[in-house]
Amino acid sequence: MQNTSSISVIIKLVFLVMLVVGTAIYFMGRKGIADEIDHHGATVKSEAGYQECLGCHDGVSAPSISPCLEKFCMLKTDHVINISYPPTEKTREYTSAAAAEMAGIKFVNGRIDCISCHDLLNPKKFHLRIEDFQSRLCLACHIK
Repeated sequence: MQNTSSISVIIKLVFLVMLVVGTAIYFMGRKGIADEIDHHGATVKSEAGYQECLGCHDGVSAPSISPCLEKFCMLKTDHVINISYPPTEKTREYTSAAAAEMAGIKFVNGRIDCISCHDLLNPKKFHLRIEDFQSRLCLACHIK
């Protein structure tokens, strides 16, 4: 009887520790998601999705950008956003998602977004997550 009681106490303690640790990890992982920052005179979320980026980068409020949404591109120089990474039909041409993230790329729910390559907390021009010296930014995902 006493042995069963001790096991019950141990299980409850393990559960409590897991709950505390899990809660801490959850809130640590959320840091930055809701951070509102000044971005060239506008208040934006530092981890905003492409919809918020396109809300200003229309050529009137901010320099125009014209990203490719899924497979539809306006210009050849644009980069595809809002697609799963790696694209299923081209997995051999891309690094794994884990390798890209270790290099500094950020995916949003497994998808490519503006913040995959751009970090609004980086004050340098273009706010790149990875300095694009010798194509490091591109090679974080693209195998050449």
